[in-house]
Amino acid sequence: MAARLFSLRCAQERGDGTDRGGAEQSGYPQPYASLPPPQPPTAPDALAQTGERIALQHRCASCHADDYDGFRAAARLSGQREDVLAKALHDFKSGKRVGSGVASMAEVTYELSEADMEALSHYMATHR
Repeated sequence: MAARLFSLRCAQERGDGTDRGGAEQSGYPQPYASLPPPQPPTAPDALAQTGERIALQHRCASCHADDYDGFRAAARLSGQREDVLAKALHDFKSGKRVGSGVASMAEVTYELSEADMEALSHYMATHR
């Protein structure tokens, strides 16, 4: 809506009554109107399914909320970069990083294998 108003205001300022951005066809300026529509979400791959199982098993949602968007002191996990999530899990497990609050991430990550952390990171990164 704001882009449309901006485009209309520019047309008024030019004084020619034209709207040069393709906004009259699609409601968006030409660079956005020419982009393909977003693709529907795809089914999770095997690694993401494994990560989802691990997240349920370790009750990640109890602190990070059902959608993994975080809650109070618990960080948002959903949609974060996979490498950042993997590093955080490794750091919690090794003791380099400590969490605050009731749950200790060191205790949560203690039993996780390397493959578990990879799957969990992948799942959270692809979860939207």
